This record gives sequence, C-alpha cells and structure tokens, in this order.
Amino acid sequence: MTDDLRELATRALASKHWRWMPGMLIREGEEWARVTDIYEGAVCVVTYYDETCELRPWVDHSNPGWSWWLSVKQQKALPDFSDAATLGCLLALVQEAHGALVWLAPDTEPDPLDDSEHVIADRLSWLVWIARDGDYIDVIGHGRTPAAALVAALEAAP
Repeated sequence: MTDDLRELATRALASKHWRWMPGMLIREGEEWARVTDIYEGAVCVVTYYDETCELRPWVDHSNPGWSWWLSVKQQKALPDFSDAATLGCLLALVQEAHGALVWLAPDTEPDPLDDSEHVIADRLSWLVWIARDGDYIDVIGHGRTPAAALVAALEAAP
C-alpha cells in the first residue's frame, strides 16, 4: 500500500462515520484479508496467500493464539482503497453519513463553446456530488483520486 493510501485509510478510520463492512479489503503490513462478516463490532475475514483462499481468523496481537471474532480496534489493520470493493463500500458510507444521494465524478466545468455541455476540467481531480433537496447539487468532497475525494466527503459529513 502506498503512503498516500495509508494516510487516506488512517483518516477514514478516524472519522466518526467509519465502520467496517463486508467486502472490504484489510491490510496489515504484508498480510491482507477480505472482511466476510461483522458480528457485535468485530470482524471475520478470509485471508489470501499463495493464490489460495482459506477462512481463518485475523491474528489478535493483544492476545496469544487465534480467535474467529476479533475487535477491529485492537488491530493495526487499514482498509485498502486501491481495491474496488473497498472503494464501493467507502462510497456507501459517504452516502449513509450524508443521508442523501451522492456520486463520484471527474472534475468538470461548463464548455465555453456550448453551455449545455461540460468538459473535464482536470484529469487528476475528482469530486463527490450530493443531491440534498430539489434540483440543486453541491460538491462535498474533492481530491486527486477517487479515494481522496470520498475520504474528504466522509470527513465533511455532519
């Protein structure tokens, strides 16, 4: 995981709106696993290695041995926003936190030659839009990557 993704994951975990969801990819150092279930604030994961898949517990570093259900707060695991499923879960969390329809799109601006069309303003910039009431839409997050824009929108939620 890159330093930028690690920073975004840390920011997302600090948000009051963050929660783990089934389907998210978890990374802890070189270890990685997919969340399969949530039970009373703890996660069950499937870990992957050697191109095989095995249902096994996530290591609990605070207690010796293994446990099937472990508190995520005791782990140093981070969500991996380079994973499409994890990014989709982040979008769902943003929508839930804002309580309205949200979507992610490249940064655009009105076409100077045709005001009924928009053109991409910056190919390296993403926006999270929200439709709260009526016909009006607003930007609630922006960033250089889809993950950065979504994390900004999660942090901006009331």
